[in-house]
Amino acid sequence: MTQSTPKKRSRAWLTWLIILIILATAAFFVIRSSQAAALEALQALETAQVSRQTLVTSISGTGTVRPEQLETLYWTTSGHVGEEAVALGQEVKKGQILLSLAEADLPIEILQARIDAASIQESLDNLPADTDLQRAQLQAKISSSRQSLETMQNQLTELQTRVCTSWHLADLQSRFDDAESTYTQEPTQQNKARLDLARTNLDFCDESVIKTKISDLEAQIENQETSIQNDQKALEKIKNGPDPVVEEKLKNQLAIAQKRMQAAEIRAPFDGVVTAIYTQPGSATAPGAKAIQVADLRAFYIDVPVAEVDFPAIAVGQEADLVFDAFFTETYHGVVTQIDQVGQEQAGVVTYNVTITMADGIDKINPGMTAGVTIITTAKPNVLVVPAAAVKTVEGDSVVYVLKDGVPQAVKVRVGAYSSESVEILEGDLQEGERLVLNPPSNIIQLFTQSGRTR
Repeated sequence: MTQSTPKKRSRAWLTWLIILIILATAAFFVIRSSQAAALEALQALETAQVSRQTLVTSISGTGTVRPEQLETLYWTTSGHVGEEAVALGQEVKKGQILLSLAEADLPIEILQARIDAASIQESLDNLPADTDLQRAQLQAKISSSRQSLETMQNQLTELQTRVCTSWHLADLQSRFDDAESTYTQEPTQQNKARLDLARTNLDFCDESVIKTKISDLEAQIENQETSIQNDQKALEKIKNGPDPVVEEKLKNQLAIAQKRMQAAEIRAPFDGVVTAIYTQPGSATAPGAKAIQVADLRAFYIDVPVAEVDFPAIAVGQEADLVFDAFFTETYHGVVTQIDQVGQEQAGVVTYNVTITMADGIDKINPGMTAGVTIITTAKPNVLVVPAAAVKTVEGDSVVYVLKDGVPQAVKVRVGAYSSESVEILEGDLQEGERLVLNPPSNIIQLFTQSGRTR
């Protein structure tokens, strides 16, 4: 019994030793495998350098190219299109005839407008001579009216100063009574003449008759004076030529007639280029039908909607980079020239239109093309920057992972301005030239970073 006990103990220790050796070997291989995996992961990490450069911040958007002016012109009357006056792509001047209706098939309203225009033009041409005749007639009328006025004023004065004695008035009344009695008894022509003369003589001194005559003369004198004044005013208007009101009225009537005539023509509203022709010679037209399109291609603009959160960063004069699908290998340039002060809401989102004036590429770009626009809002020279992908948020702090002796170490930083690719570092234990880990895997961070190793 005493000999078997040591043998059992010896075997137990041997068993435990073997187990420990197996566990140690397993642990060794696990650690080696983990380290190998970590090293392999480290070798596969994407890194970038901390650098100093000019940080450019920008706002991106899209917009459609539009020319300085673009207008589609429409027919306003019926008829058939005549021969084309211009060709597609042709440069035209303001007021130039682009299209017109065939003369053989003009609508009645156009023909009537031509008749009216000719009649009004004739009146305008004859206006100076007609004015001379009117001036002479007014001068003659005023002279005659003044003579009549003088005669009436003299008659009025004579009536107002006429005085008859009572005995003379009684004698005239007696003579009238006798003549009336004689004519009643013997109504001959001679007795009628004597009665009329007696009435005239009696009226000459009759106060009631005199008052009536005075009243009538005063009314006639007032009317004559008003007539003279009106004629003098009319003469004053044409003293140095035709009446401006009459002349202006005729010119307006002529302009209206000419405007009606122009319905048979399509004219260029501004200097530009013909960009589309919608009708062909001989085809029928109707009011509201498209005729032709003209564009002013001297300048191109792009309207870009900008979110209200970015609106404060936009200013007139900022430069912009422009990229087009048709010329994707080239970058063109523009300048912010206008910013809408009233936003537009759509689906609860408010945006403001920003107008970009193209500075180059006008000879290649066409209206209607879609542009990718990058507006340069600020440019900060000589600042410490890191790639935007290198900045992570850990427990509310901004952190970058710096490779130190092959091991990524977390470094807290305070960031400033940023662009789509880079971020400005305002504070943090970083040096220019240090390498940063971009998008580090979580297992690598757990393996190589502890709280005590965060700078």
